[in-house]
Amino acid sequence: MPIPKITPQVAAASTPLILGHSLLHFVGSRSATSTSGGTNYFFDFEAECGPGFSEDNKGRKVTYMVSGGALESGIEQVCAPYNQMMCALTGLTTRDLVNVEVTDEMLAGKKVWADIQERIQDGKSYKDFKAFYPSDCPPLLYRDWE
Repeated sequence: MPIPKITPQVAAASTPLILGHSLLHFVGSRSATSTSGGTNYFFDFEAECGPGFSEDNKGRKVTYMVSGGALESGIEQVCAPYNQMMCALTGLTTRDLVNVEVTDEMLAGKKVWADIQERIQDGKSYKDFKAFYPSDCPPLLYRDWE
């Protein structure tokens, strides 16, 4: 039996994600029923660069999960970053996006800057997407350049 090679994907997936702003390109979306019976939405991305335009996160796959129940309930901590992501990916304003059916095909190949931070809950580490920006507006924050 041949032993699997260390591919660039394996190498990228085996290193921790560097926190901060990363340029991501949209790979696809999917949904699944949550344990409470609602729907969770998953947006899959692949990083092109990390904080300070570094190559650190290049090739890393990350997923942004959105609770459908939280969106329906209007929970600001969920709605605000989701809205930012959709505006940044589509190039439309919030007003222009109201009631628009967005598909994977519309988002294919689109890029977005995402501020990814760590959250510790119940002793587990989670990656949180705090904010999204259009790909042509890189956020140049001091902490990304340290």
